[in-house]
Amino acid sequence: MPIVRVTRNYQVTLPADVRRELGIKIGDLLRITLAGERAIIERVEEDLPSFELGRPVGEEDIAEAIRRGLLRQLGV
Repeated sequence: MPIVRVTRNYQVTLPADVRRELGIKIGDLLRITLAGERAIIERVEEDLPSFELGRPVGEEDIAEAIRRGLLRQLGV
């Protein structure tokens, strides 16, 4: 298990072997979950809302995309 140091800005650097193992790339989102005295880091797959091209997007479509995004942010 690699050991990393916390910088004065409370940042840590993930070692290259950890990044490779988890498939973490620049710009990826990570979720940190606390489990007692442990912090669990997971890569998050972004599920961005998308709409079919050429079809009108209505208020209900937008409201549903916002609802899904909020639920995702809450971890539900």
